[in-house]
Amino acid sequence: MLEQLEALNLAAARLGTRVVALSAALEPMQSRPEFAHLSSSVAAALETLTHTALALARAVVTRQPGHFVLCDVRLHRAVHLLQAMQVRLTAQAAGLPECGSVVEILRQISALLPEIRETLRPTVERAGERAAFSLELPEFTPPSLRPLAAEHFHDPGRLRD
Repeated sequence: MLEQLEALNLAAARLGTRVVALSAALEPMQSRPEFAHLSSSVAAALETLTHTALALARAVVTRQPGHFVLCDVRLHRAVHLLQAMQVRLTAQAAGLPECGSVVEILRQISALLPEIRETLRPTVERAGERAAFSLELPEFTPPSLRPLAAEHFHDPGRLRD
């Protein structure tokens, strides 16, 4: 189980790195007029990647089959949106020279998402097993701090000082 969690951690880190690279590659294109009609699909893809990452985190932490199904749906949606975005950017490659690097990053992210799904599946399937450590946080109540005045003036004789 620990190996699976480490593999998921590594895959999530690679996904995060590629999404940051995608955002950085899109930044210079956003000021160009040719980018205006692509902005809605770019925004949808970035939003989907965000929701996919959140669903992935939820599925890893809870290891519930329902959360895995939600994550699976989000992964499929992300792959299809990224592929559609690749097609649109490839068609715009002449007007936007930066499209080549963005399409390559999208291809890498699209290839990584099914890998994440296949890494996540065994983790969720083992949800019924007892883990060596609890995934639930214990109840924590911080100690209450007594006011400084109460500590200093607990002796009525000190009030006159």
